[in-house]
Amino acid sequence: MNLKNLLASRPKGEATAAELAAALARAEAALSDATARADALTAARGKTLLDGTPAEAERAESALAEARADSERAEALGGAIRQRLAETEKRDRRAKVDAIIAEAHATERRFLDFARNEYPALARKIAAGLLLEAETHRLQLMLVAAYGALPRGEADGLPSLNPPRLLSVAGRGTGVQAHGLGAFVSLPAADGDEQATHWPCAAR
Repeated sequence: MNLKNLLASRPKGEATAAELAAALARAEAALSDATARADALTAARGKTLLDGTPAEAERAESALAEARADSERAEALGGAIRQRLAETEKRDRRAKVDAIIAEAHATERRFLDFARNEYPALARKIAAGLLLEAETHRLQLMLVAAYGALPRGEADGLPSLNPPRLLSVAGRGTGVQAHGLGAFVSLPAADGDEQATHWPCAAR
């Protein structure tokens, strides 16, 4: 590959790692071709100088010089491309890490905004619901005790002893039993499963 063709095969200034790798492959192919030509001409050099005509010897020497020059240029170009490829791959790896850092910081900011501005109101609502649950438990116990304290026969005509019960749901695949408010909790699974499940399962 002569100098003009070698220069035409160079990668562009802002080449990607893939483009640089392709350019390196071209330079290595040019080096291999030039080296093979130089080796063949060197092997035949003595015989050409001994038996060839002056014109043949001159052409062979010119071709050998050109092959050696092509080999040196391709080797130099390949070395420069190899260095730039390493720098580009290093920059790409750093860019991936920087992108993850940026996404992590953005997500952290969204979480902190939720925790500071939205969660307190939600927590108050949940706390109020838990107080209702506790009061339900208390009244259930009072009802059972009141029925039990009635003298024999006074319970006649009253509704059957069947106090309201809090919902109870078995956790899917975990053996966790959800009672009361927990039986209503339904969140998406942590693994991205679209099917809603209870929190103990989602956290598996």
